[in-house]
Amino acid sequence: MSLVHREARLLTEPLALPENTIAGALETLFETIAEDMAEREAESVPLHYLIFVAEYAFEDALPPEQMSRLRHSLGSLALFESGEPGVDVRFPHTEIQNRFLARSLIGHLAAGHSIPFLSRVIFGLDRVEAFAEHILEVDGQTAARAVAKLREIIASETQTVRFTLNIAALLLSSLSRSDAFETELVLENVGANDVRIQQAAGNALLRNVDIARLDARNGDLSGIRFENCRVSLLMGDNNTRFGTGMPEIDVVQLDTMSGSQTLREVKEKQTWLEAHSAQGADWDSEENRRLPIVKLFDRICRRFISQVYIRDTDEDTGSFLLRGREWEKIQDILVSHQRLKVEHREAAGQPNPFYFLVAPERLLTPQPGDREAIAIRKEIIGAAGGG
Repeated sequence: MSLVHREARLLTEPLALPENTIAGALETLFETIAEDMAEREAESVPLHYLIFVAEYAFEDALPPEQMSRLRHSLGSLALFESGEPGVDVRFPHTEIQNRFLARSLIGHLAAGHSIPFLSRVIFGLDRVEAFAEHILEVDGQTAARAVAKLREIIASETQTVRFTLNIAALLLSSLSRSDAFETELVLENVGANDVRIQQAAGNALLRNVDIARLDARNGDLSGIRFENCRVSLLMGDNNTRFGTGMPEIDVVQLDTMSGSQTLREVKEKQTWLEAHSAQGADWDSEENRRLPIVKLFDRICRRFISQVYIRDTDEDTGSFLLRGREWEKIQDILVSHQRLKVEHREAAGQPNPFYFLVAPERLLTPQPGDREAIAIRKEIIGAAGGG
């Protein structure tokens, strides 16, 4: 996490420790503080508690006689700001707090720990979105262990209503990390307040599931079968896609190039949903979209929509998509149409190629008049021998 390493780099001289050692301790510090603030539903922590957690986080790295250096250095951390002077501190932005909370939560889940505070706090869309983003960033084994723990928890019988709502929301939001699910997710007779599904969701069967707010912007939900499910508010855009089964939706809120649009009438919702379902043109059929190379192509497009550039290094969590023979075929097609640009830059002292895809959103769901986008998709399908 670059923000943590930036802070760690500034502390290497006063603490006389390696940057990675400091970064690891700072991550523990920030995650513990974020978790405490969420559990207490507070916007700050007392200064004495910050000092206590910092000493705990650094106890294996700093001898007791050098802890005064650490206490003195806490005031220089840019990821904390003063609340009431000399009394408490807080994160400068809620987004930063939510990000560390998500890191802490996924770490606990992957380690098999119980998460009692989930029965006391509400995971709204901002926290769920931070979780959905971080589950895409961690390594595959960590994601798989976290998902396995969520599935284990929700399968147990004795849970409070709030706890179940939170676990269901996190589990559904984890579908964006399809490789974390060893088997198809089957979820029945539960509810969730806020769910965020982005990029291509894994296969799932949802039966009698009620979702208050589903953010499916830039999300491909074609792998999810909805049976007797209801969504109070669907947040979508031109890249949102459903499969053959769809939930009952009360209101559709769209992000468009010209602003936002709200669909409430049955006919206008049905028209939009049909245009974003598996019932497409013959050449762009659901069968063709299930071809491995087409699924990879769609995942690549959605990844570029989310992060604009992909750096060809293992440090970029999206770089795994740019591997293998199918990627080479996709790359050749995109380059031939001048849609894939490559820039060579230095990052962390190392020269790496940065890939940029021109207008990836148009390649996901080409409009009838967009001949080039249609031609590219047909070539991708042709590369797999699709019809």
